[in-house]
Amino acid sequence: MRKVVMIVIGLMMVAMSYGQVLYEVSGQGLKKKSYIIGSNHILTAKALGGTQAFKWYNSCDIVVGEILIDESEVVAATMKYMRGEKRISEMLTLKEYGLLDSVMKADMGFGIEMVDIMRPALVENMWTEAVIEKLYPKETDEVGMDSYFQNVAALDGKKVMGLESVEQQMRLLIGLGNEEIQAKSLYEKCKAGKDVLREGLDSVINLYRQGDLYGLAKMSMKEMTQAEWTEKVDLRNAAWTEKLPAMMKEGSCFVVVGALHLYGPGGVVELLRKKGYKLKEVK
Repeated sequence: MRKVVMIVIGLMMVAMSYGQVLYEVSGQGLKKKSYIIGSNHILTAKALGGTQAFKWYNSCDIVVGEILIDESEVVAATMKYMRGEKRISEMLTLKEYGLLDSVMKADMGFGIEMVDIMRPALVENMWTEAVIEKLYPKETDEVGMDSYFQNVAALDGKKVMGLESVEQQMRLLIGLGNEEIQAKSLYEKCKAGKDVLREGLDSVINLYRQGDLYGLAKMSMKEMTQAEWTEKVDLRNAAWTEKLPAMMKEGSCFVVVGALHLYGPGGVVELLRKKGYKLKEVK
């Protein structure tokens, strides 16, 4: 499940023994404090070993994630948007298509023909996830943090809420934009290969463990156009911070969102401060 909903470069898991991506929220008449924790989609819940994350989880009544993680909804949304308007083979040269085919056979065990009708952005995410499993086997053998806390909350009888729908996130994940551009991106990523991907992912992990949200944002901005940043980060932050006040008023919330969403003047932290809440880093 974690593998379907993940947006690859950047944004999940807390490892409090390394860096700081946890904020305490108070003020504006809240009866109990809430907490917002940043996450990184490569590291898994076992990185929580030896930390105090559960102290903050246990003090809260509600777990809030980017989405309510429901496998059936994710599958349905994927099927709805899976098919592209063109075949990938129609958007690449024979040489490009051949290279893509050989890379995918080596890394995924099947060739591009098997997924030729799919949106290129979805195929790119599939390939990236397959490579991540090979590069970081110890980090991908357990459930990710977002899913983990939602699962534990369900067992503990805590309410679980989502900030956006599965379909909204899936539309962002696979992209509904220019498929010609998506196909070229897929080719370029596969052409660059596993070593280049690992170099970038290692940088993401190291920056995250240092709690360097500025470094993560700077790196991610190089991977996105301004329009993509606005759509995938700024607009979502604004929408989430419209929903969070009512959630936190209902009960103390343990909010788990991608670490990048906490960064900068358009981040969840500053937007909540503008609404009058007090946000303090938890050391």
